[in-house]
Amino acid sequence: MLQRNFRVWSGAAAIALAAVACTDSTTPHGTPARPSFWGGGGTPACFRVTGGGRIDKPEPSTPYPQSKNPDHDFATFGFQARPTACNSTDGSGEIEWVDHSRNAPGRGFTFHGTVSSFSAVVDHYHPDRQCGSFSGTGRAKAHDHSFDQTVSFTVDHACDEGEPGKGRDHIRIILSDLGYDRGGILTGGNIQQHRLKGGGGTGDLRVTNTTTGSNLDPDGYTVTVDKTTSQPMATNGSTTFTALAAGDHSVALSGVAANCSVAGANPQTVTVPGGGTVSTTFDISCTAPRPRAISRSRAPRRGRTSRAATRSRSIPGRWARRASRSRRTAA
Repeated sequence: MLQRNFRVWSGAAAIALAAVACTDSTTPHGTPARPSFWGGGGTPACFRVTGGGRIDKPEPSTPYPQSKNPDHDFATFGFQARPTACNSTDGSGEIEWVDHSRNAPGRGFTFHGTVSSFSAVVDHYHPDRQCGSFSGTGRAKAHDHSFDQTVSFTVDHACDEGEPGKGRDHIRIILSDLGYDRGGILTGGNIQQHRLKGGGGTGDLRVTNTTTGSNLDPDGYTVTVDKTTSQPMATNGSTTFTALAAGDHSVALSGVAANCSVAGANPQTVTVPGGGTVSTTFDISCTAPRPRAISRSRAPRRGRTSRAATRSRSIPGRWARRASRSRRTAA
């Protein structure tokens, strides 16, 4: 028996609706009860999760590979999510989720969401492991055009159980505004957990520049971290960014004069340590600008007159002589 694992609520009362994709003549069918091990809450995480794949059947009480449903009763997804820092539950990232079932809200729908919070939760299959949990808001569009709206979402857990992900990794998402709740063990794809670099907490970043050559940049430069925070930096000077989240950051230098160039990568990727300071340097070389070429027109030589000028002066004289001859003939 293949069972649906999403739920639709109307008003305050929860009414479970089951859609049977395929059954036999002897097996009763219904909606699976919500597993008691599905919980909530979390703690700050020092890892990020990425993944993509497909789920079909509900998560079983014990982990074992699931088979694919023979019809359109499945969901596909792709996501990347992370905390902004190891000691923070603020998050960033994005997710796309598509339910292909005609029994899902809107006879199937597509959802694109942006992550705003991230935490670590206990893996209900393996309590000694942690999974990623994240939430935010996004846009859900029904396949039958019955809705196109902004909704909130929660990925209750996205768990990496090792390689291969198929038959082992599992995920569950809740779209409360649609009354949608679906989870399962992957029947295709993979979920991966990645440790964040730099450890927890915050740290400082000191940026310096070494400018050499001639005609150095007179007004200095601008340093921008993560495309959001900028500070000025004098030529052959430095600037410091404080209280940055531990981990990788993009550092870019701009405002470089046209006769100067930056050696090496720009922007750079710098790892800020928790509770410490990291330094990075930009090397700039400048050259004297080339003088502009002066265009000179050649003056005519003395004693020479252009043919055009001679011709223009001779024309009136010719007409004058003709007019004089005509007057004598008339007399």
